[in-house]
Amino acid sequence: MSKTIVAFLVPPYAHVLDLTGPMHIFYEARDLGAPIELRFLKAGSASEVESSAGLFFSRLEDFSDCTLGAGDLIFIPGIESRHFNDAIYIEQGRLTEWLRVQYDRGVKICAVCTGSFIVGRAGLLDHRQCTTHWAYLKRMKERFPRIQLQEDRFFVEDAGIYTTAGVSSGIDLALHLLEEQFGAEKAFEVARMAVIYLRRGKADPQLSPFLRYRNHINDQIHTVQNWIQDHLHLGPIKVEDLAEIVYMSPRNLSRRFKAITGVTIGGYIRENRVERALGMLKGGHKLREITTACGLNSEEQLRRIIKQQLGRLPGELKTN
Repeated sequence: MSKTIVAFLVPPYAHVLDLTGPMHIFYEARDLGAPIELRFLKAGSASEVESSAGLFFSRLEDFSDCTLGAGDLIFIPGIESRHFNDAIYIEQGRLTEWLRVQYDRGVKICAVCTGSFIVGRAGLLDHRQCTTHWAYLKRMKERFPRIQLQEDRFFVEDAGIYTTAGVSSGIDLALHLLEEQFGAEKAFEVARMAVIYLRRGKADPQLSPFLRYRNHINDQIHTVQNWIQDHLHLGPIKVEDLAEIVYMSPRNLSRRFKAITGVTIGGYIRENRVERALGMLKGGHKLREITTACGLNSEEQLRRIIKQQLGRLPGELKTN
């Protein structure tokens, strides 16, 4: 499998967490075996680039020397607002053209926070849905009147261009992109390692069960969720066995699990089996393999739980 290049543009006065948040997610994914190459690109000619916090970055590659292709990613961080009108951002002809070329090649453009202003100046947000930090929504709309600005969204995707609402939402976006590129289980694995779980608004992309129900900090419930997702292949999972893992009574575990996650243990197990089955089905696995990996007894049981969860059967599972 060829590597996905994730390139981080480092402009002057960039917000550090806008860079390091998503960067850490992709670093963890690479460390866990995902075929990822990280690149760090400077936007100006200086040998060192100062961040908004005063931290300097050095030994950066010039963006024009970076060759990217379809499926690769460019992350553009937010910048300190008082530098929006600096010459480097207004007279950025070379950078603007480079971003357009990358987008035409199929590279995904990802702007964190006010990084959307840099993408907007390249004309890539015209007539597209996008968002930015809440404090700059009005300024963004005035500066780029042809955009379709979305408020109260953690991140927005439109035709391969991703924009986010603020610092931490860049991490949400990175996990979402991992799920797109490498599947829900890899995104879950990284989220678990980084102790970060997605926060999405009701209008944002539907969350996989591998990451849904994870927006809590209860270690015992996380332990149970981790065990379930690691042992789906074993077949029926008893609440009594899960309770022993976290030294709770079955009744107390059932009650706390539902109160904390909003779903029953049985419902959680079923959703995860269905998600794994659909992912494997999409990957071309045979039904026998899928049935075994999901801990089910038969292909008929597989069809039944998928239809129960989705209200329909995917075409690949329909029988004459």
